[in-house]
Amino acid sequence: MPYLRKTIVVEFLTPGPRRVVAALLDMGAATASELASELELTPAAIRHHLDWLLSKNYVLAAEQPAFGPRISPGRGRPSRYFSLTASGRQAFEQRYDDLAHAALTWAVETHGKTAIKQIAEIQMRNQRAKWELGVSSSGTLAERTRELANVLDRDGYAASAGETNGPVVQLSFHRCPVESVAKEFPEICEAEMCAIGETLGAHVTRIATIATGADICTAIVAKPEDLQKHLKTSKVKEGAV
Repeated sequence: MPYLRKTIVVEFLTPGPRRVVAALLDMGAATASELASELELTPAAIRHHLDWLLSKNYVLAAEQPAFGPRISPGRGRPSRYFSLTASGRQAFEQRYDDLAHAALTWAVETHGKTAIKQIAEIQMRNQRAKWELGVSSSGTLAERTRELANVLDRDGYAASAGETNGPVVQLSFHRCPVESVAKEFPEICEAEMCAIGETLGAHVTRIATIATGADICTAIVAKPEDLQKHLKTSKVKEGAV
């Protein structure tokens, strides 16, 4: 049976809201004041754009960021943190999606589902060769993960790595350049994780993905033995709560 692509209709973004969406793609989550500072806009202009984006369900507002440590509330009215919804990411231009989807659909119909895995592995092998140029062969796993996050950030992933020097590092993508095709072809995500693990020489466990509805893609990077220790410690802490 041919793969059917669900068409999502989005409203054209005017320059102001488009700049806010682009900033949130890079920042992941931000307050109105942080966006105003980043975009050099007045608070009134930012509120106007955010109100419009909220009315279109392109952004969500919450008292805590969608990722990272929890923020302790200060005095006065708590700040709201804004992050993109799936519709908001879709509203931002994602070039070549239709062409990529058509090519993958043709591959499935002509050569079967295994063709997708082969295509994904070839693509990620090429990506890995480029990523390795920006990651040192020495250094701790945390340092190398942060180097890879910088490379991925330049590739459009809006990536970040946890600020830790420990053996377990969180790697996050606030934007998925292949989101529209990854929803239907999860083999792409699987090959991507394998390529990241091979680049870092570590085990990568993905715990959330944009393609399946999460706000961000989140993965845990660790050596297998360190990951087991981390999981055991987490279970002990949960049991003690």
